[in-house]
Amino acid sequence: MADLRTIDEAAQRLRLKPKTVRRWVFLRKVSYVKVGASVRIPEAEIRRIIEEGTVLRLPRKIRLIPGKMAAPSRNRSLFGDPAPDWSYRE
Repeated sequence: MADLRTIDEAAQRLRLKPKTVRRWVFLRKVSYVKVGASVRIPEAEIRRIIEEGTVLRLPRKIRLIPGKMAAPSRNRSLFGDPAPDWSYRE
């Protein structure tokens, strides 16, 4: 059987407020198990959230510098303004 955590335990493990985890449950951003009126979050779901949120660092030799496009498909910002001209330098 899956190792189940309460909302408070899941929030503590993710270092979030319980209100955030409750909102995720309400919006169905996380899978959960109903036990009567109680909501439980499987440990596997908590691990998935952590793994999906992990951002790997760039190697030390690669840095973003202005002057060249790193991603030609991203030529506009979210607000429609021209995006800064960034590129990778090795």
